[in-house]
Amino acid sequence: MNERKYSCKLFPNLSLKFFSGFRYFKKLITNKFFWLPLFLIIVSLAILVSIPSTRYKLIGEFWHQKYVVRVISLNNNQPIIGAKVTIGPTTSYTNNKGIASLEVSIGYKTISITKQYFASIKKTILIPFSVSSTAIYKIKATGILVPLKVINAITKTPIANVTILSDGSKVETNKFGHAIIVLPANIKTVNALLNSSGFNSKSVIIHIFSQTLSTNTFSLTPIGTVYFLSNNTGNINVDSVNLDGTDRQTLLKGTGNESLYSTQLLPSDNSQYLALLANRNGSESHLYVINTSNDSINEVNPKATGYQIFGWTPDGHLIYEIYNNDMPIWMSGTEDLMTYNASSGISSILAASKGIGTSSSNFANQNFQNIILLSNNKILYSSVWSGTNNLMVTNLPSQSTILLQTMNTVDSNSLNSSAFLSVPADNYSGFKVRLVGLIKVVVSLYNEANQNTSYYIYNNAQLSSTNKQNYNSYLNSSQTPYGQFGYLVSPNNNKVLVAKYINGHNVIFIESINGGSKRQIAILNTTYNIYGWVTNNYVLVSKNNNELYVMPASGANNQNDLIKVTNYLE
Repeated sequence: MNERKYSCKLFPNLSLKFFSGFRYFKKLITNKFFWLPLFLIIVSLAILVSIPSTRYKLIGEFWHQKYVVRVISLNNNQPIIGAKVTIGPTTSYTNNKGIASLEVSIGYKTISITKQYFASIKKTILIPFSVSSTAIYKIKATGILVPLKVINAITKTPIANVTILSDGSKVETNKFGHAIIVLPANIKTVNALLNSSGFNSKSVIIHIFSQTLSTNTFSLTPIGTVYFLSNNTGNINVDSVNLDGTDRQTLLKGTGNESLYSTQLLPSDNSQYLALLANRNGSESHLYVINTSNDSINEVNPKATGYQIFGWTPDGHLIYEIYNNDMPIWMSGTEDLMTYNASSGISSILAASKGIGTSSSNFANQNFQNIILLSNNKILYSSVWSGTNNLMVTNLPSQSTILLQTMNTVDSNSLNSSAFLSVPADNYSGFKVRLVGLIKVVVSLYNEANQNTSYYIYNNAQLSSTNKQNYNSYLNSSQTPYGQFGYLVSPNNNKVLVAKYINGHNVIFIESINGGSKRQIAILNTTYNIYGWVTNNYVLVSKNNNELYVMPASGANNQNDLIKVTNYLE
């Protein structure tokens, strides 16, 4: 059967339409009146597209292209910041690298570039279908090119990326702290503002001169806040000031009951929290924690009758001790070693003291000594028994269990405590401990029964015995003295700031937390002592206990290199 006939039988209507349409199309394409207009249209379009002036007019209305411009000074090839670049209706301003990006239609356009104290340019350019490189334009300065330099006020090192704004001109320093700004020639000086990330802004006066002048070298002080006690109002207040001595404020006003000699202020590593021990109620000292982010104040363990603060752990726990002096000395709980979580406001007991006996003439009492903040939020302390009967506490009639003097560590988070050294309380009155770095201590024990001394090294949670010679070598090599404020840990918890009296001077050292890598950073007279850290790059020292100075952690050659921040207690 014929395929055509077969398809007609299956789809009669479709077949008729298809063959009817095919006959019409065949007739159309063989008609010269169909091809002639189409041919003329194609030829006309080809001619228009082949001519650039008409090609871009036809296509440019709907074809846009990114056009990147870099504007530099003809005088010194430096990028020009804030130059106004206009192409048709589109305008953009150059960034700190002198670059501006514009989205414009393709074709022939007029570009204009203007900047104060520079000669403007205006020209016709072609924005092609494809742009593969940045177009560079050079404009000539009409004012005076003034060289400037910006340095760190503390370290005296150059500061890069400092933005300098003056009289409508804007420049940025390079890695050497240098910049060249174009200013008008008809005046001698002009005001300017210096801004840089991590530094306090500063207003300066630029002397308009084309040569390098010392007066056009400016210094910026790093951002940082110092907290301290001040009695400049008559009362002892908690004040704050910027590292450059500006914006002094009173964070907490004194009540008039505070004592100059018993008030203590201890900032946390990042100064977010301040521990304040002060008599604010007129009866006795209490412990407070101030949150510097919102100036809130919280009283810690208000029922205690006495306090001693030891420091802050890296995770924001205040380590302190409370005393309950209204309790009989032979009872448990007369003193407790505590931790205060500043973020949660919760106090916890690290170690609770015990007591036994019946009266002040027949007792034994436990107390805590050698409290040292180690690395990794560990606290080292010794638990020591003392009492009547010449300290032979196990001779008490009511006591049959052997009491132990112990050296312990406890974690500020988990509160887990463990003893790494234990000896009978009858034979040993206590421990002598010296800190070496923040992970190592050396311990000596005197046995009163046989009059012998034992020596130990506790290093990174491991205890080992040693001899007197090694013990003394550790003491001689260690720059970290034992004491409540004898060392200050950096905010990143990997360096220790210490001071040591050598040959009539206070020598300031920075050492690693393991007691190694000691580096002397300053030799100061005895009127100076260490005070604190500001970030990990700068340290504070006090003079005569009433003036604060800042110096780079990299070191200072002498006292003249110190920069005064403020006066505090007079």
